[in-house]
Amino acid sequence: MAGWIDDTLRNVPTFEEEMTYGDIADFARDVVMEVLLEGERTGKTGWDKMPPEFHARRGARHSELFIRGDAEEPHLRHAITRNVLALWLDTHGTVRDDEFAWGELDK
Repeated sequence: MAGWIDDTLRNVPTFEEEMTYGDIADFARDVVMEVLLEGERTGKTGWDKMPPEFHARRGARHSELFIRGDAEEPHLRHAITRNVLALWLDTHGTVRDDEFAWGELDK
């Protein structure tokens, strides 16, 4: 896992260099793309069938685990990706939380 993280970070300006909002946006885009592609490679699809609230909750959980110091997975990377998915679905329309048949999924 460290390999792709190293590759993503290699092109990020250091604090000694002048960073722009574009640099930050590019970095965020690269991180989200890496997480999405990794999910696709491991068969984690169907994100677009879930309501935005589902992704927002999962993003919050990843943020909480990061804050608690859990290092089992790259929680900030997963949090930003889940929040981007939530934003996309909320902006472009999808099934809402109160309309979704949760079944086995946690609320």
